[in-house]
Amino acid sequence: QCFELLEQLPHRQSYQVCLQTLRLSEPWHSVLVSPIKDDHGVVLGAMLVFRRCQESFTVAESRFLEQVTNQCAIAIRQSLLYQAAQKQVEELERLHQLKDDFLNTVSHELRTPMSTIHTAINGLEQQLSLGKLRRLDNPETLSQWQSVDQWLNLLRDSSQREMALIEDLLKLSHLESGTEPFVSSTLDLQAWLPHIVDVFRRQTQPQHQHISVDIVDTLPPLTTDFTLLERVVRELLQNAYKYTPADELIHISAKIDDIAPPVMILAVTNSGVSLPPKECERIFDKFYRVPKNDPWQHEGTGLGLALVRRLVEHLHGAIYATSTNQQVSLVIRLPLQPNPTHSLKSLS
Repeated sequence: QCFELLEQLPHRQSYQVCLQTLRLSEPWHSVLVSPIKDDHGVVLGAMLVFRRCQESFTVAESRFLEQVTNQCAIAIRQSLLYQAAQKQVEELERLHQLKDDFLNTVSHELRTPMSTIHTAINGLEQQLSLGKLRRLDNPETLSQWQSVDQWLNLLRDSSQREMALIEDLLKLSHLESGTEPFVSSTLDLQAWLPHIVDVFRRQTQPQHQHISVDIVDTLPPLTTDFTLLERVVRELLQNAYKYTPADELIHISAKIDDIAPPVMILAVTNSGVSLPPKECERIFDKFYRVPKNDPWQHEGTGLGLALVRRLVEHLHGAIYATSTNQQVSLVIRLPLQPNPTHSLKSLS
């Protein structure tokens, strides 16, 4: 009844009433009623204070109760906002999971037909090569075979790009779901890293890019999953190769940060380019491409560095980017010994 009366009063203000129960022998009660209202004046509830006598409440008591109900209204409003925010977070998480499930399903579904196409291309190349060897003495036929070779190369390159994309999506899916294995071994970077760089060095020669390596002689052995770390280093070198102009430098370094415990620092730096500060973090997001910052118009999906970050985190390390003086550095921090209970992500 008090709540219904509040709805009928103008401005829904506080009021006092004097009540008596159905038992006439019981005393009268004074009741102070103060509404709990939202920002739009809608009554959410009410707070009632009883006094077992017919004395009215003072103005100070009425104002005090209004202050209490105002605080209650604020608490209710914050609770409703929190619930709404939680629902939005849950919906975003659901959509994110749906997206990951979709990518995972599509990757699995595409993997088999793409493998079949790749196998068919290889078989077709072998058959055409045998036929071409039998007709090299005919210039007209040779010209036709060269045209066929061009189309086959296009098919092979396209299928390899699609297979690489599918493999990257599946690898990301495994990393994010925690199903990627971790096979540790212990090696010296002084012997391991130059071998990877030497293989890559031949790729940069046609682009007239220069490569330098700086490995501290006193590096201690590193224990990690070197298969995954090799994938990380190759991805970073490939990224530097794509975005380094001719006659510029790609520099690879390895050293120790003597914090407690010590941390291995691997860095790949390429000169002749720069990144805005706000892009240095975003380049590790899935499918992200730096806008208007690729004069070479390289093809890509924006998955390479996203995969690198997931791989580094799987190795219990961290990666970050810096850009100064027309240089971009991608820096990896790795523990000398893997520790699943401690990640270097917060130190990046």
